[in-house]
Amino acid sequence: MGRHVARGLGSRGGARLLVRDADKAARMELPGEIVTGDYQDLARLEEVLAGADAVFVVTANPLRPKDDENILRAAWSQGVRRAVKLSWTAVTDPDANDLIARWNRDSEALLRDSGLDWTVLRMRSPMSNTLSWASSIRKESMVRSPGGDARTACVDPRDVADVAVRALTEPGHGERRTR
Repeated sequence: MGRHVARGLGSRGGARLLVRDADKAARMELPGEIVTGDYQDLARLEEVLAGADAVFVVTANPLRPKDDENILRAAWSQGVRRAVKLSWTAVTDPDANDLIARWNRDSEALLRDSGLDWTVLRMRSPMSNTLSWASSIRKESMVRSPGGDARTACVDPRDVADVAVRALTEPGHGERRTR
């Protein structure tokens, strides 16, 4: 998702991109200023977010729940006004009590309480994951999922990224909180 958001922001003039691997970012030809860091390093996050207006919060490891907290704390301390968070649709299901749902619920609560203007983008199944279904479709004409017979809609990550870019760059796309 991050690369699609980076490209969308690049078409609007660029952004500062925090990455773990600058060489990989260069190979991907991501636009904007590339800086390296880790979400566990609060001082580095504050340095990277200095002067930013908005931050896209996309984390991927539920075993590192402090990542979201650190990003939001650094954003607040540096005067960032707006945050857009990629989350998961399952947070709205009261019966979803798995690690991913709990982590995303907690992350959304941190965002709501952060003092920043915020937007949450919830998705379920990115179309980019559908290749993993090819074998079961070929063999059984079926997609296997841990959700049982629950229905789910797939979405192209580029579409979600387009919405994220608008929420990051245009006013009027989020809840309002007073600093």
